[in-house]
Amino acid sequence: MHRSRCQARARWATRTRWRRFATRARRLSVRMGLVASATAGCADSAPAPSWLGSYPSESFAHGLPLTHPAPDYREGFRSDSLSTPELLGDSSAFSRISALRVFGRRLLVTDAGSPEHLVVVDRVSGAVESRFGRHGEGPGEFRDPRWTHHHASDASLAWVYDYTLRRLALVRLDGSVRERLVRTLRLDQGPYLSEPVLLGDRFVSNGYFVSHTLTVADTQWSSLTHLAGESLTIATDADPMFRTRLNRTRTAVDPAHSRLVLVFQSANRIDIFDSALRHRGSISGPRDTRVALRTIETPRGPTTRWSDENELAYVGVDATNEFIFALFCGHCGARALPRRVHVFTWEGRFVSELNLDRSVETIAVSADGRTLYGSIDEPYPAIAAWRVPVESVRPP
Repeated sequence: MHRSRCQARARWATRTRWRRFATRARRLSVRMGLVASATAGCADSAPAPSWLGSYPSESFAHGLPLTHPAPDYREGFRSDSLSTPELLGDSSAFSRISALRVFGRRLLVTDAGSPEHLVVVDRVSGAVESRFGRHGEGPGEFRDPRWTHHHASDASLAWVYDYTLRRLALVRLDGSVRERLVRTLRLDQGPYLSEPVLLGDRFVSNGYFVSHTLTVADTQWSSLTHLAGESLTIATDADPMFRTRLNRTRTAVDPAHSRLVLVFQSANRIDIFDSALRHRGSISGPRDTRVALRTIETPRGPTTRWSDENELAYVGVDATNEFIFALFCGHCGARALPRRVHVFTWEGRFVSELNLDRSVETIAVSADGRTLYGSIDEPYPAIAAWRVPVESVRPP
């Protein structure tokens, strides 16, 4: 009895320490004026862009234009409310969720605040199936997993990106802990990346770039090329470190790995690409945004920061074979987290705005587009699942 009581106290103490660590990290991100997001949050400290000019750079090629390249919102737009979600996970299931991804009947959750960072959840029952990926730097261990992605052909495998260790790990969602790790790729060439995805037979990633850029590499992560499209021209006089935040983007691909969408944090802009990375076109969402900055003096000189009037655009995205689901921020950040999701077709047509009844930090969507998942913080860290009405994903 005494031994069981001591073990229980030890588990409680460990869980308390991790939760305190997560709380401190979240408060630090708010003080930095960043925004939490879908895959890996805006609370990232952007590294110095010392790699600029070190790798080949090409401009985006243009493919066939979108069939609906310019949505017109002057006569209004469809806006639906989603309420009373099902909650997956009890008060002890998660600590600090950083990413979600649907893998068939399961969800893969990265929990940055738990000793075991990867959590597999049954989407039907909401039960936690397994936990693995302990904290560390060895094989199968993680320090800072912020992003997950599908394997090209096997739904039981997942790519997990560790930002701090700069490596991709291919893991099994089933099996014993020792059998989980399949393969590891080091991504320590070139810039710091954010959300690497598979598009066809190569990796494509956004990252902490001063300009609007994607990095492309083969499946061994070699032969890096930077693809540079039209850069954002806002606040070009801001210091280079802050410009990496201004040019922050989020990515998603369709389940067939044949199309890629790039959504912008500081501009009402969504870019769509085909499997050959040809730019099909850019579209905008129904709500305006406004970049508002301030300059503060520091011991190192003037530094750029977000102001309280800043209104961001898109801070997360996921996609099905038919639709793009983009998490819209607006006037959020330290005051509030996003509550709106904009739905588009891959042809560029706006479908609807989904208004959630609670704030989320990151989103994921089922393959049929009928269930929308979001990580929430209140009343405790959990996953909310909203059922999306058929009318909300029916093009007008």
